[in-house]
Amino acid sequence: ILDLNGNNQAVANLNSVGALSGTGGTVQNSGAAATLRVGLSGNQTWSGNISGTGVINLVRDGGSTWTVNSANTFTGTTTLQGGALALVDLGTLQGTSAITIRRSALIWNDTGVQALGGRLPASVPITLEGGAFTYQARAGTDGTAQVGTITLNTGASLLTATPTAGTATITIGAITRNSGSGLTFRGGGVVSGAGRAGAARGESVWFSAISRK
Repeated sequence: ILDLNGNNQAVANLNSVGALSGTGGTVQNSGAAATLRVGLSGNQTWSGNISGTGVINLVRDGGSTWTVNSANTFTGTTTLQGGALALVDLGTLQGTSAITIRRSALIWNDTGVQALGGRLPASVPITLEGGAFTYQARAGTDGTAQVGTITLNTGASLLTATPTAGTATITIGAITRNSGSGLTFRGGGVVSGAGRAGAARGESVWFSAISRK
């Protein structure tokens, strides 16, 4: 167990020796709200839990792919800056209060040993700043990834829904676009009705409203 005890901590790597979910140890915080900043020297896998004990804000810097294959229950914010974070197998950010994706990618990957419906909180707000959110559905299934509102803050961002012999649907509460930002839907690539994008090959993005500031 690593206890931040109210102190901010930066690490060059957060990697597990074994890839078995839940065996990578625990990061917790018994003090005031703290930030855990993770940089990577290459592709790595985290099989532990950044715990909901105390408030931990997670910042992931740098390139490469950080694969998270176990439940992480921290309740602070998540900021992704560069590279990719992939949630696979039992991987979750199930307690995070808000997500910012800045020139980075967040991948919800249900193609591993298990598909999960709650990798992210269903109402979590996501801010995209030239970032990407990708949902990869399990083969032969009709899969859905649900998130809260998406705010397009700056830059060109991307939403991708990828099915394999089934359907892949991203459900969003609403989309807000700030000046100077844009969003591409990658999947079927057609707008097929009010509040829906995609569906030519089983890919869909559903949203309740779009606003522009």
